[in-house]
Amino acid sequence: MRVTYYGYALKHLDGGLAQLIDLRRFISEFVAADALDFKRTLNYGGETLLLLPFAPSVYLFVQTRDLEIIKRVHQNNWSADDIRQILRNDQSIGFASYVSIHDNWFGIACRLMSPRITALGHFFNTMLEKLEIPYRLELKAFQTSIQPQEVGGLDRVGSIRISIDAQTGIGQQFLNLLTAGADGVGLDVAALDVRIVPRRSRNSDLTNTLQSIVERYDPQSMMSLEARARLEAADRMSDIYIYGAGAIHDFVNVEHEREVAAEMTRLARENRVLREKIQEFVNDDDNEAGHAAGDAGISWARAYARWLALSHQ
Repeated sequence: MRVTYYGYALKHLDGGLAQLIDLRRFISEFVAADALDFKRTLNYGGETLLLLPFAPSVYLFVQTRDLEIIKRVHQNNWSADDIRQILRNDQSIGFASYVSIHDNWFGIACRLMSPRITALGHFFNTMLEKLEIPYRLELKAFQTSIQPQEVGGLDRVGSIRISIDAQTGIGQQFLNLLTAGADGVGLDVAALDVRIVPRRSRNSDLTNTLQSIVERYDPQSMMSLEARARLEAADRMSDIYIYGAGAIHDFVNVEHEREVAAEMTRLARENRVLREKIQEFVNDDDNEAGHAAGDAGISWARAYARWLALSHQ
């Protein structure tokens, strides 16, 4: 599974700067509550969105047509292992994502068919709106890139990915080569994605190849240029963008699902670029200094009690 990382802040509906409000307690109280009457109203694309307990500060995020699963979970107080078994057996349940929530950022690990960041953002903002909490959640993907002149300073490049605009000169040259001289005539092609991988050798390094690409080709012909590389000898390999920018991400590879939470924690802890981006987000002048949700008047218990009273009028 691929894990991507996002900063979050809350912006008051009356305007002003976005505020770095820690939502961990609010979310944990919401997840623990038996408020099925409210939870069944959180929908997206005709399906119900569920946030279920998995491990400390890590949740299963599920998109389903059948709310029976959450009733069974609350009535029986089942463990995370039991929840995962239900997810596998229930044909109406989509694949679950894993969400690791922190003070002002989170990571979301998704399978191919599991709900993604758009659904998660919709979930939180629908919750705030229905509870009449006067804030809107704003998400910022943590992205990374380096300048072309910094390529020569990379410690090691393991692979290169290029997305080429098919309408540019180099794009047409590639099409001409691939189509044996058809020059792309009559072909409905927008872009070509090229992946360059080294020979299978412990010492393989494509740094010189990447440097040649940067020096030789017009950056305007490339929609993106990305390398799997190390910035410094002490770093681990990560995806670095030279042209274009992409979200910082990691890959969760575990034998058993119960290992997902610990692996997400380890990956985030060891991702130096992520730590730098989190600090940049916290220090951003567009964000107001953080404080607890309670200090901002955001309380799950009070908001739910108010919603319950209004819904029964």
